[in-house]
Amino acid sequence: MRPLLITILIFLAANVSYGQPLTAWRVDDCMRYAVDNAPAARRAELAYADSRIDKTEAIASFFPSISAGTSVQTSFGRSIDPITNVYDNIANFNNSYSVSASVPLFGGLNVLNNFRIAKIATLQGKEEQARVEDQIALMTMQSFFDAMFAAENYRYALQNLEEKRLLLSQVKGQHSVGLKSAADVAQVEADVAMSEATLISYASSRDMSMIKLKEQMNYPQDEELVLDSLFLDIMPSSPDRENSAEIAANALTFLPEARIADYNVRSSSINRTTALASLFPSLSLQGGYSTGYTRGINRNGSLYEPFREQFRNRGGQYVGMSLSIPIFSGLGRVSRYRRAGNALKSAEQTRIETDRRLESEIIQAVADLENAEKEYLQYLKGEEASRLSYEVTQAKYREGLLSFVDVQTTSTQYMLARINMNNARFRYHIKRRVVDYYKGEPYIR
Repeated sequence: MRPLLITILIFLAANVSYGQPLTAWRVDDCMRYAVDNAPAARRAELAYADSRIDKTEAIASFFPSISAGTSVQTSFGRSIDPITNVYDNIANFNNSYSVSASVPLFGGLNVLNNFRIAKIATLQGKEEQARVEDQIALMTMQSFFDAMFAAENYRYALQNLEEKRLLLSQVKGQHSVGLKSAADVAQVEADVAMSEATLISYASSRDMSMIKLKEQMNYPQDEELVLDSLFLDIMPSSPDRENSAEIAANALTFLPEARIADYNVRSSSINRTTALASLFPSLSLQGGYSTGYTRGINRNGSLYEPFREQFRNRGGQYVGMSLSIPIFSGLGRVSRYRRAGNALKSAEQTRIETDRRLESEIIQAVADLENAEKEYLQYLKGEEASRLSYEVTQAKYREGLLSFVDVQTTSTQYMLARINMNNARFRYHIKRRVVDYYKGEPYIR
């Protein structure tokens, strides 16, 4: 019974201590949160919704336009008597009803072209939304790694300070037995003070980078955000060389910026066709039905047919066709066509410029990734060598074989080596994600 009770108490204590741990946010979690909460992403989503509304409106333009109306009128003085059909000095009450419809038969394919433009605008809006979300994810990823870099540097500075405090305690002990002088103690105390100031600086950088990350994510500044650093130990070993030309050629087929530039060319081409069609005649078909009710005011109502009979007997229909031929309008249509042609040529040049820029960015990103991998491996070796040198120098200083200046020099070199290695590691993770994005893998995984 007693072992069971002890087990239950241990289980309850564990739940009290660890019942609600803070969840560590991975870089993908931060990017996903930023995309879901960024105002820029919401604006892009609303713009895409507007483009879909425009597309639906363009589809509806294929159907006839129908309208209905009614009017009420009272006339006084000399007017036509509806009974005798001659002019008389009477007051009449008139109520009319009408419904009409119009169908464009030919308008230079404007309706079809407007639908094609709206369809392309919808695709373009979707790509623009993806572009904005990718940009938010990239900026959040950079802010995440900046925060991780600052946090790691703070941890290195804290470890360095703790080691120097331990060394100060040892030097004071050696001074008490006559193995170290008061000057040695003063040197170590001064170095500890400098390390404490350095730690404050790194703490400020850590806090500022975390504030920037929360701002980028649109995350509440007053809530704690714990970052996950377990992935930092995952590093490749001798990766294969990337084919930058092949990656660039394939990326231009799916990158949002490239597709937006292509859609701009297609939309400009249709706009030019629409402008050309405005030079041709347009033909439309109209039809309608109208009826009404009339009676004299201050006259015997029995003289007039009831409302139902007048509504039926006075009904009339009409059908007609309308042809509009543009002859001269101040060269407005011709100028519009010319401007549309220039806009098409400009869109084509923009597409070429966009493709070349993206190609250069992709090739540069692949080169940066390869350099980041090489730098990390070199800085890793340098960090290991600096660590061994620092440990040996500390041991020899305790034995009195080296001066404290040697300890300071190796300590600074070791700290710098750790920072450089840390920086190269984060640069690699960013470049790796960017290249994978150009290879078709989304930023958020």
